[in-house]
Amino acid sequence: MPLCQVCNVDKPNANFTKNQAQRARKGQDSSCKECQSSSAHTQENSSSHVQSSPLPAHPRENPSSVLSMPITLGNEVPQLNAFEVVDVVGKGKGVVAKRDIRDGELLVLECPVLKLAGSFKDRFKRSQKAQPKLQASFNKLSAENKANIMDLASVEEPKTLASIFCTNAVPAGNGSDVGLLCPVISRFNHSCSPNALFHWIEHVEAEAVRAVCPIPTGSEICVSYIDLEDSTLGRQQSLQDKFGFTCTCPACSLSGVAREESDARRERMAELDQSIGICGGDNPEMGLRLVDELFRLFGEEQLCYPGKMGRAAFDAFQMAVYGNRSRSEVRKWANLAYENYRKGWGEHDSDCQRMRKYMEKPPNRQELMMENMRHVGGAGAGCPQQ
Repeated sequence: MPLCQVCNVDKPNANFTKNQAQRARKGQDSSCKECQSSSAHTQENSSSHVQSSPLPAHPRENPSSVLSMPITLGNEVPQLNAFEVVDVVGKGKGVVAKRDIRDGELLVLECPVLKLAGSFKDRFKRSQKAQPKLQASFNKLSAENKANIMDLASVEEPKTLASIFCTNAVPAGNGSDVGLLCPVISRFNHSCSPNALFHWIEHVEAEAVRAVCPIPTGSEICVSYIDLEDSTLGRQQSLQDKFGFTCTCPACSLSGVAREESDARRERMAELDQSIGICGGDNPEMGLRLVDELFRLFGEEQLCYPGKMGRAAFDAFQMAVYGNRSRSEVRKWANLAYENYRKGWGEHDSDCQRMRKYMEKPPNRQELMMENMRHVGGAGAGCPQQ
């Protein structure tokens, strides 16, 4: 299958001033509506609700494949031996775990074999115009890379190099209009209850895939191509329009009352995602209740969504600090934020390390305010860039 890839709030509290507070983004997992419609892949959105969030933008790729040029991320080595590409009934090729995989494991770190600017705006309308530029780059690749590319799926017929690229390309970071083709990552199929996520890492110019929950041997490893906080019909329509297939994942296979309850949970998640940011600064007590409800719904839906869960936990952490809640509660939310950042971006991630520090030594209001200012470049600084 092809691989796809909220709010300024006036804060009356001096510690939550509008200039000082900034909504940060970590990934673009389901991204904004514009990004969803303009890229062949959506990346997990985890914009921070509380405007004073210091969490910097987390970027989400040498034309060598992951197999021909293994690269590392800090002391992490991609676990290429943990999975294999096999035939999956009803899906063509897919990725299956060869052993039990731990949450947070880095599975793939792949450099793109093809790049093309302007490839996500009306991508299929432009596909044939892109053919000459892609062909010139394609001709320079090894025979193995050429074969791997031409074996990928295309939602257009007849299959061409351009249609393959437009079907499988991922963006070079959040909001980028540069498309990147990564043949191995293109083999990960979609699920509306994914057990992995992928994101762009700027400083190594590579796309990463991580397990976000434990994955048993023999299980298919899936990512999400779309926004998961939509009804079954909404998700199905989006997948059909963008990628030409009908999802048969466990969430989409529900029927009757079970489907109605799942749809209601996911739609409520989207409402909470917005409401936490609107009320969190004005009313931390209400904001914390909303975050509690959101985590309960994630659990009931059995949905692991590190970006949004990490963001919500970080917002709750800030509300607990500024609301003078107990140190144990501050630690609880710092731990939840840490765990979700670890699962999605690894221990090396600066936000993950920061939340680990807060777990060990919770800050008071003044300390958090000063550190937030340092992270966003001072009061009045703009939102961090991707």
